[in-house]
Amino acid sequence: MSILGKTQTYRELKRKIYLVLIPLYILALFSFRLFSTHITPFYEFIIPFLVLILIINWIFTFRDQFFRAIEIAMLLVLSVHHLLEVWKFIYMYDTTISTYMIWAPLFYMFVFISFQGKGLLWTIIIFLTTIVMGLINFSFVITQITLIHFYLASFIVIYVLNNFRKLILFYIDSNMLKRLAYYDPLTNIANRRLIQSWLEEEVKSSHSTGRALAVIFLDVDHFKKINDQHGHGVGDEVLQQLTEIVKNAIGAKELFGRMGGEEFIIITGTSLKEAKLLADKLRNLIENHRFRHIQKVTASFGVASLHKGDVPRDILKRADDALYEAKKEGRNLVKAAAQ
Repeated sequence: MSILGKTQTYRELKRKIYLVLIPLYILALFSFRLFSTHITPFYEFIIPFLVLILIINWIFTFRDQFFRAIEIAMLLVLSVHHLLEVWKFIYMYDTTISTYMIWAPLFYMFVFISFQGKGLLWTIIIFLTTIVMGLINFSFVITQITLIHFYLASFIVIYVLNNFRKLILFYIDSNMLKRLAYYDPLTNIANRRLIQSWLEEEVKSSHSTGRALAVIFLDVDHFKKINDQHGHGVGDEVLQQLTEIVKNAIGAKELFGRMGGEEFIIITGTSLKEAKLLADKLRNLIENHRFRHIQKVTASFGVASLHKGDVPRDILKRADDALYEAKKEGRNLVKAAAQ
């Protein structure tokens, strides 16, 4: 149900991309060396040197060491190679630029992945440098139309990658807005708005299929006293720790959210009896957990099952009434509404 369920960091994602991208670029360098029609002693030296640097970079990337330094080193290596390929075509009259056109997008992809917004500036600098190189010696280029195609293709790749980056940022911003709208920022679980949406869907589905549905209300006992005696920071930590206890104890099919304050809800596709057993399990886990700063915390539970003809507010009302009875009878209890 989580909109942003993936916890993988951007850095780790980049690392995984590099582990694939670097070997591909090494393959490209070998192919340029193999099929190039003009090989100078300098070029004979520079290609193996670049390959060696990329291999070392791959090893450090695999071991996850010196990550930012590796990115900068790769940027320099790939930029040098990119400029060398263009220089070789313009000044050495090598015809393999058409082959390099196939691989050039890898260079631009790496720059945008590694340096994001700053990547656009770097690619523009490199692109303009290749244009200046071409203009200086354009009249001596053997296949001028090929060079023009290379420039056009490079411009299109840069344009597409930059706009694709913007599209991804827009998608991320959109998801962040959804998270702010539907998820509780303190506990990172569903808020009341998303819970209401879930419950409406579950009630409708339960009525149409005949499957069981139950709701569990959970309320932290004496939470105001915790805040007054220990401060709101400790109170927030209690809610966060309690959230982790519940998340680790419930199944993948249970829907868990925060109604507000110290009150939580679990929506489960089980009978009243099974839901009550789950609530009692959670009550025991919370009671026996040693919370930071405050040691012992307890919670009260109210459980209700769906009746024929119920709408969401009906089952919520019965669960809330059951929770009130648990509080009234001394707290740290599980009370179930009539079936």
